Amino acid sequence: MNPDSDNSFLFLPDDAFFVKILDASKELNDADCKSLAEAFLESASPLSVEYLSWGFVRKSSKIVLYAASTDRLLKILPEQDIYKTANFACPALSILALGVGTERDAIAKFNQNFVAIKFENAEIKSLSIFTSDPSKSDDDNLTEFLNAEKIALGAYDIYDIVSVKETFSKLRFEIKNNTKNEVIQLKLPLLSFRKNSDVRTQDILKSAAKRRLNGLLANGGIFAILLFFLFLLVWQSKVFLDKFNVSKLEEELLTLSPASQKILEMNEQLNYLNSFSKEALFNVRLLAIVNQYRPKDVVFSKSLANTSNALDIEGVAQSIDSVNVYQEALLADPFIADAEMNILNSKSGATRFRLKLKFNF
Repeated sequence: MNPDSDNSFLFLPDDAFFVKILDASKELNDADCKSLAEAFLESASPLSVEYLSWGFVRKSSKIVLYAASTDRLLKILPEQDIYKTANFACPALSILALGVGTERDAIAKFNQNFVAIKFENAEIKSLSIFTSDPSKSDDDNLTEFLNAEKIALGAYDIYDIVSVKETFSKLRFEIKNNTKNEVIQLKLPLLSFRKNSDVRTQDILKSAAKRRLNGLLANGGIFAILLFFLFLLVWQSKVFLDKFNVSKLEEELLTLSPASQKILEMNEQLNYLNSFSKEALFNVRLLAIVNQYRPKDVVFSKSLANTSNALDIEGVAQSIDSVNVYQEALLADPFIADAEMNILNSKSGATRFRLKLKFNF
């Protein structure tokens, strides 16, 4: 089944990929897991890693690593340009591995490929791929698949990826369990998914990220974001007058959410953008980049764009940990060259900070 998508997500053919399940301690972070996966490829692949398109997803203490020859992958794609222009590119098996339940084994058919996932003690034990014969029925293909692979599945459910939606900071998937007639909602952080699961090189990823940002700005995003930040800064002034009342902050955030969503949907105001100069929008553009990684308990009190590629921000967070997490996320963005964080003070459950950012523009 082909999922409902806005074409920003390219599902690559599963049967082009070699798949390996690796053990990974739950204490390992994403960078550690990526190093572990790359070390395995360097030792096991006949091709150098630079000639591979590869990525991974992590589920509990297992890493699902997938890799394909870049040359072979490009040859079998019907349109090679899509590989470079799509916002995201990975095989469907990566989403299925993350989205299916672990109580029973899982089977999914995506395009002409069957994917079978076997679980043991709620952990992925194996993942197999089979290219179906279009002249045969799905039942015959599935029987041939299971017999050929000798997977010995237990009780299993059959799944489809129904839809893919991209929001400002998340990827949202709907995966249907056809056996139980249930729909699973899978939400993945956009940044970490791009870093770990997209199989393309860093150069292609940076170009795709830049196109995505320009698309957001061109489609009425600037005006929406401008209104959002004006509203946000007024509200944050009230928060500071309340002397960092954290409980009140959480209540106000809940109130702000539907209002900001309504503002972001006001695309009919696009023509109003023409009254702004390009220079006047620099501050908004830079804020749009840094805001997508902002944790919920981090709020801005002041921002200043010194140049077209530098931004100073002052704000408050509930904890130093939130500030550190925010800084780490910013430094991982390809558009951000540096993010210098200074803690101004920390007391009564509130941490004030100053952030100096430089951008790769």
